[in-house]
Amino acid sequence: MSAEEQEVFIIGPVVDETNAFILQGIAGTRILECERCSGPTFFAPSSLNRPEAKAAVFICMRCADKLAAESKTFEVATITDEQLQELHDAARRQR
Repeated sequence: MSAEEQEVFIIGPVVDETNAFILQGIAGTRILECERCSGPTFFAPSSLNRPEAKAAVFICMRCADKLAAESKTFEVATITDEQLQELHDAARRQR
């Protein structure tokens, strides 16, 4: 598979009690099945709205960790300003 054909993954945290209160604080966050393990995974609007989202594979952090260990070419993109702002806003609401 060439670099142009490389799969694009959007990674979200696994739904569990430790992160639910923070991520549910981000308006519009959705729970989708990880496309690898089918586990419930959080995806915030900023992740769903990334330009590459239309063709991306949505996976949980656990599956991303496995892919990173198996692949020498697995890369994680820089967090977008929109994603960073969502996290800041959610953290402020939790105080």
